[in-house]
Amino acid sequence: MHMTNIRLAPTAGSGTVLEQYGRAMLSLQLLERMLALCVLALEAEPECPVSNSRRWAIKLVRKMVHAARKASAREMRKRLDGHGINHRLLAEIDIAIKWRDALAHRYLSDAFDSEKQAFRTGADAELAQLITAFDSLTKRLRSETEQLLQLSPRDISFDGIVEVWIHIARAAALDRPVHTADGWVNL
Repeated sequence: MHMTNIRLAPTAGSGTVLEQYGRAMLSLQLLERMLALCVLALEAEPECPVSNSRRWAIKLVRKMVHAARKASAREMRKRLDGHGINHRLLAEIDIAIKWRDALAHRYLSDAFDSEKQAFRTGADAELAQLITAFDSLTKRLRSETEQLLQLSPRDISFDGIVEVWIHIARAAALDRPVHTADGWVNL
């Protein structure tokens, strides 16, 4: 049967699979956000150069907007290299990114049996396991980043990065300039 001929009629379990799929994608988006936050925290410059603070602020805002809106999970993962993140954790992030690609591009169509007009048995349980794994990975990545920041001589807190991120993300979403210590910065 050609994909254009598929008509998904509500069947037992289809709502559960679609609900779990939505939850899995949200869990992945939260992991992607955590990747970006960790990169920003670990790459943060310790101090603003006084002689050029406006340019520094603009650069920081643009880095955050890129991380929040444009950077891929793979790009963020690569930028974690060299920052002391546990190699096993990095390997798990690589696996999660492969799952992200599969989920985003083909999971539902691969899990759908066009003959039966239903999702394959076990798809909802598989998605539930992925959600648990993604959520755990997100928590472990944050914890590892916080530990690395505590060992750093820089005075940067993870919560401080998150606070700035939220401020910039809101401004970007509303298409408004960001207020910095040196004035307004257009995104």
